[in-house]
Amino acid sequence: MNYKSKVVDENILFLLEKGKDMLEKVLKPKFCSKICNYNGILIGEDIKNHLKNSKEIFFLAATLGVEVDKLINKTSLTDLTLSFCIDSLADTAIENFCDEIENNIREKHTSRFSPGYGDYPIEIQPKFLNFLNSNKQIGLSCTDTYIMTPRKSVTAVIGLL
Repeated sequence: MNYKSKVVDENILFLLEKGKDMLEKVLKPKFCSKICNYNGILIGEDIKNHLKNSKEIFFLAATLGVEVDKLINKTSLTDLTLSFCIDSLADTAIENFCDEIENNIREKHTSRFSPGYGDYPIEIQPKFLNFLNSNKQIGLSCTDTYIMTPRKSVTAVIGLL
């Protein structure tokens, strides 16, 4: 939440705890993945440099599920601060979920690299999701403007060393 004060306001702590309880009730983290040697959706020099020492490539799509989006949107109608707390907690939750997946794939690997990083174009997102069949597998798709739905989702490439 980028809270700058050294002492967190008690009301914010209460809202974070309340938001955590609400979020845990609707979280349905899911992922799909594929491992292969190379794929045509690796466009740009940055992704190629990132993967240059990799023997295989781990393609990942992960989501917390549509109910998280619904909770954030519904809460925003009555309590914007609580909604912001839930949104921040969900950001942390999807990153932690991806970290968990990453920690279980192989001992030696690169960090995650997602469409939109460096010169790896965000416009690749539909092909990336299609390659993983993510809509059918985990209900993850993207809009014409490349925004993933559900929003608390991540796609990434990880090089396996």
